[in-house]
Amino acid sequence: MAFRTFGSTFAVASTVIPQPLVGSWVTAGLDGPAKNPITLTLGTATSSGNDAANIFRPGDQAWLINADGTNPEPVLISSVLNNTLILGQQNVGAVVGGINPVTIYQHASGGIGTGTFILLQMNFNNMYVTLEDGATGQWLYLGNAWNMTATSHRISKLAKVAANVMPYFYSASESSPANPFSSSELWTLGTTVADTYNVSLCVV
Repeated sequence: MAFRTFGSTFAVASTVIPQPLVGSWVTAGLDGPAKNPITLTLGTATSSGNDAANIFRPGDQAWLINADGTNPEPVLISSVLNNTLILGQQNVGAVVGGINPVTIYQHASGGIGTGTFILLQMNFNNMYVTLEDGATGQWLYLGNAWNMTATSHRISKLAKVAANVMPYFYSASESSPANPFSSSELWTLGTTVADTYNVSLCVV
C-alpha cells in the first residue's frame, strides 16, 4: 500500500452544491458520447485552481456524473497538462461504432452545479481528511451521495479551528483489502466558500 496525496488543498466552491471530495467539474470540452479522445478543462476545486494536474495522473480511472446525478460512467485519464486532461479510449465491455469508447453517455460543461463532475476513481483502505485551520465556516460535511446535505447521506462533519491550531480530522479504515472504499463515492459540502480541506488516501 501507498499514500495518494494531492498537489493542493481543496477549496469549498459552494455552500449549497456538494462537490466531489476528490475531484472537480468540467468547465469546457465535454459533450458526448465520444469515440475519440477528448480534452477537458476543469474547475477550481483545488485552492490553487489547477485541478487537472493537482488531482489526476495519466492512467488514472475517473468517474463522470452529471450535476443532476444522471449518466454516471467510468473514464480513463490518458494525459494531464496544467488544468486540462485528455480522456482516452477504454478497454471496457461497451463498444461504440466498433471501437472502445471514451464516453458513452451525454454530459455537459459549465460551472459547479452545471458542468459534469469528474471524480478520481481509486480503491483505498484508509482516508484522512482535515478541515484546515483558520476556516471561517462552522462545518465541513462529508457524505457519500451527489445530493448529500448537512443531514442526508452524511458520513461525518468537521468543525473549524482557529489559525495555527491543530485541525480536527476524519479517518476511516478497512481491516481487509478485499473490502475497500472507492474515492468516487465521496462528496463534501462546506459552509463557507474558500475554506480549504486536505485529503490523503492509503491506496490498495
